Amino acid sequence: MKNLTSKNYQIYFYLAGFIVALLVSLQSYLQPPKSYDGKLEYPRYNNYIIFKNSFDHLKSNENLYVLYETEHWDLYKYSPTFSLMMAPFWYMHDLPGLFLWNLLNVLVLFFALAKIEFPSQKMKLLAHLFILPEIFTSMQNSQSNILIAGLMILGFIYIKKGDVFKACLFILVATFIKPFALAAFVVFIFFPGKLKMIGYSALVSVVLFFTACRGLFF
Repeated sequence: MKNLTSKNYQIYFYLAGFIVALLVSLQSYLQPPKSYDGKLEYPRYNNYIIFKNSFDHLKSNENLYVLYETEHWDLYKYSPTFSLMMAPFWYMHDLPGLFLWNLLNVLVLFFALAKIEFPSQKMKLLAHLFILPEIFTSMQNSQSNILIAGLMILGFIYIKKGDVFKACLFILVATFIKPFALAAFVVFIFFPGKLKMIGYSALVSVVLFFTACRGLFF
């Protein structure tokens, strides 16, 4: 009965994430364009445009790290691997793509939180409510912060469970999006399986690196 209740609670969290992602995406999409430099105007979901257009530049062998003023404001500051990850979104219309991007972010985070053994359902609810403002802020700016947080939490969880491969996979995917996630490997100091960590990390890094090679050499 306890497990059933826990599963029901988790469904409510996922449903809440779906609703929040939908409402925030609609708000961002329907808001009037914004000028960042007093000249050209860009959609309020400018970061999402940067992310998804990076795939177009990657497959066209164009430099990812120059300013494309006719497309978006600001520079792309992520890895070529992340550009490849954004491939499905490039083929979508902005509204469904933006919604699915925000939904992916929040569901990965909520999935990670579901793996944590909270003392009670009340504590679990409080944890979700505590991070809700950050979720709103991240999604309103179509950022990747909560996705990175979810991946890092999953890495920590699987380190604790002794599943070194999954731990390395989640942390390295986060790292290949934003390099600061590499700091999560410090936790391995306090757990066994360090040799496995080195081996799996090397394997996953090679795979992720070579998927991005096309974008690294112009």
